[in-house]
Amino acid sequence: MKKVFTLFLKSNFSCVFASVLKKNISLALIVTFLNFINCIHSPRIPSSTILHTITKIAEDMQSQKITPTALRNIKIGQSGYCYLLDPEGTVISHPHPSIEGINFSGIPLIKLILQQKSGCFIQFIEGQEKIIIFRSAEPYGILCASISAHEVELEKKSCERFE
Repeated sequence: MKKVFTLFLKSNFSCVFASVLKKNISLALIVTFLNFINCIHSPRIPSSTILHTITKIAEDMQSQKITPTALRNIKIGQSGYCYLLDPEGTVISHPHPSIEGINFSGIPLIKLILQQKSGCFIQFIEGQEKIIIFRSAEPYGILCASISAHEVELEKKSCERFE
């Protein structure tokens, strides 16, 4: 562990790590900070990481460790967020609570999400290319993550383009 700190003490983050060492902060916090540093150096998030994240969130929802309301506070990258659709296409949870309760089942992309229950699409939304990754989150419905495409490193053509 000292080797890791020595390496980073020589970097631009010396002040932060020096204070971490003095205060005897937990290893979990240090790992979190190292992950943060890694994100700074590689700003594009692998699509597999987003997929793994929402799969874990969906599992935690199924076991009731995370409530639909808690989704409002989950951020992915700089612009990404999660939202939850019920099986009929009504928004159950969204970072903008004003759209909760609105049914979007008439929108072709939402129809496809409701049919497939799991997958990934690329679409222009509000003038920006977005990645939408979604997974079933029973008993609630379908958990979706939406993030700006410039923040995502797509792996193996993992997403379909939705026109």
